[in-house]
Parts: sequence; structure tokens; C-alpha cells
Amino acid sequence: MELSQYSLACWLSWRKTKENNWLDKAILHCEWLVKYQEGDGAWRIEHKNPSYQDLPTPWASGMAQGLAISSLVRAYRY
Repeated sequence: MELSQYSLACWLSWRKTKENNWLDKAILHCEWLVKYQEGDGAWRIEHKNPSYQDLPTPWASGMAQGLAISSLVRAYRY
């Protein structure tokens, strides 16, 4: 989930530089994550994974879940 990766990069940049534009971007992306989180708490990926032909679409990636949660924990702690 590219959005979560970018959000984490924004958190890192804000921590290093203390520039508020990075903080604003991190918070904006965390708000998107909360808005589009599904009722069961997951963020699902819409594209087919060629490595797993039997995997139904959409599917919940463990890595995507971890990245999103990591970014949201940073927002909560902030």
C-alpha cells in the first residue's frame, strides 16, 4: 500500500526536519487511511496477485495492514 509507505516517509521527514509541511502530509494521509478503512478494520488490495492465482480479489495484505497501522500509531502518539 503505497499511501501508507508515503505516510511513514512523511513521519520520518517530519521527525528529522521538524518542518510542519511533512507533519501536515502525514496527518492528511492518516485521515485517508481512517476514512477508507473497511468495517472489519482491513485495507484491501484490488489487483490480482500473480503469485497466488487462487487468492480472491480484493485481498488483505499483511504488509499493507502493518504499514497502515504503523502510520496510524504515529498519528495517535503525536
